[in-house]
Formats: sequence, C-alpha cells, structure tokens
Amino acid sequence: MFIDSSIYKYDHDMLFKVDSIIITSKAMIVVEVKSLNGSISGDCNAHTWKKTLNSNTFRIINAQSQNQEHIDHIIKMLNIKVPIISLIVFSNRTYELNIDNIPSHALIIRHVELFETLDNIDSSLPFSIHEKEMKYIKNQLLSKQTKS
Repeated sequence: MFIDSSIYKYDHDMLFKVDSIIITSKAMIVVEVKSLNGSISGDCNAHTWKKTLNSNTFRIINAQSQNQEHIDHIIKMLNIKVPIISLIVFSNRTYELNIDNIPSHALIIRHVELFETLDNIDSSLPFSIHEKEMKYIKNQLLSKQTKS
C-alpha cells in the first residue's frame, strides 16, 4: 500500500510532512526523498551533513534525523508497534553517498537502487503485519491528513 506525500495533523496542532509511506506485510517504510546533486557525506549522529559539488561544500540537514522525526510522529500519532524502516532516497544526480553510523532500521540509497532495495526488504524480513492491520494503518494515516 502506497501513500503519497502528505501533511499530517495530530494532537490538535502538531503538523509534519512525509514524502511517502509504503505499508507492506513486512514493515512500514517511511520514505524521505532528496533531490540533490553532488557528493553527500556525513554521520547519522550529526545535526548536518555535507554536500560537495564542484569543489564547493555546503551544509545540509541530516536526512536520517529528519526522517526519524517523521517516524517518531507517526508512532505517537497512530500508537502502533510494527516494524518501521527509514528509507532515504537521493536522486541519481547524487553521485556519491558516504554516510557513517546508519541505524539498523535505516537505509540510505540512490534512486537507481530503489527497486532492488525494496525487493531486499521484502525477501529478508519476516511476515509481521496482517492485511487487516495494514488497512487499519492506511486508514488511520489517511484520516490524519490535512491541507494545512
């Protein structure tokens, strides 16, 4: 089950945006998409990462920390206990990824690796979410979507 980019609202005024969510029988996959060119390097424990392009270096937000905040919001909002994977997908214009200390529940990839990564998730994780629960999660997420 796929849910496209949405803004979610809970606890009266808590808002957050998620690029997309994939719900499978193995896990809920929270996806953060980054359309950046150049080389990306950093540490998942740091606040920022570095983007290098043509010998120029820029600081960018730590995408894993950003997505972890989304995951934390989803857990609070839905009060669920299912396996959750943080999937950070950089565009193919990102020609190099050097990220250290990636948490065990996180994957940081380029777009070209997406289908293989999803296949690996499907083949390596045990069945853990029944279809009824998948539908419940999807309906709960859809009910929390907002325009603002």
